[in-house]
Amino acid sequence: MGWTRFFSKRLGAGLLLSLSLASLVMAQAGGKPSGRAAVPTLTLYMKQFGELESRLLDAQAGKDLKQLDTLLSPLFELRRAEGGATPRQTWLEEQLRQPEFKAKRISHLVVFETGAHAVANFRLSDEQGRERFIVDVWAPASEGQWLLRARFDSPVAAKP
Repeated sequence: MGWTRFFSKRLGAGLLLSLSLASLVMAQAGGKPSGRAAVPTLTLYMKQFGELESRLLDAQAGKDLKQLDTLLSPLFELRRAEGGATPRQTWLEEQLRQPEFKAKRISHLVVFETGAHAVANFRLSDEQGRERFIVDVWAPASEGQWLLRARFDSPVAAKP
């Protein structure tokens, strides 16, 4: 019993010391293992949903209701940070009434799998340099086809 306690204390202290040392080394290295810079990796999901998001933006810009209809779930709704939900039909009607949509680019795209759904989030900037943070929830419709189930839209605060 004495030897077990002796070795347990030594092993615990050694493990604690090792973890502390590793944390210190990581902190000095800027939190990057082996000192290498992190490089974004394009995943299959990023490619697939980046293309879907681009198709959606093109359909909005062209006011192509037929194309938008093929990309939206029957249960689609838009939720804005300012409050309130906009149902599918109202959102489609708004696309016709609003001035030409001038999204410039999508950046910082990240896609997560959540069960059968995929959640894409990204920054969307327009020609005036304004940015919005978008979170889209995509639901599988059939083999290889996805429909936009929900969109969460929030303006990004201007940098001082």
